[in-house]
Amino acid sequence: MIQWIRAIIDYLYGDIIRGWVLEYVFPSGPDGKPGHRKIEVGLEAARHHFDVANEALAQSSYLAGSALSLADILLTPIVFYAAGLPDGGPLMAERKNLGRWFAALSAQPSFKASAPPPPPS
Repeated sequence: MIQWIRAIIDYLYGDIIRGWVLEYVFPSGPDGKPGHRKIEVGLEAARHHFDVANEALAQSSYLAGSALSLADILLTPIVFYAAGLPDGGPLMAERKNLGRWFAALSAQPSFKASAPPPPPS
């Protein structure tokens, strides 16, 4: 679990949220539009990170084994925001284990009660 937490904090959050998701929220490209190069770099990192998580979730129901852990809780909002982006849906569709995991977690009453607003389109 600690390894996943460190990876999420050190890599996934920065690469996916700061490097990709926030480019849609605070665009840095010309004319106030999202910067395509920045999105491409962030999307490529997201593919890699989500592939690793997808592979881990092929072995168990949760990132760190058979029980929900802080690692799952930390990754859930990252996946939530990424999946809501125009290029996030296809990214998630290609990763069935990650999609199954996210569907199970997002169906929980606690998730529904505290779900953040969707990202802007």
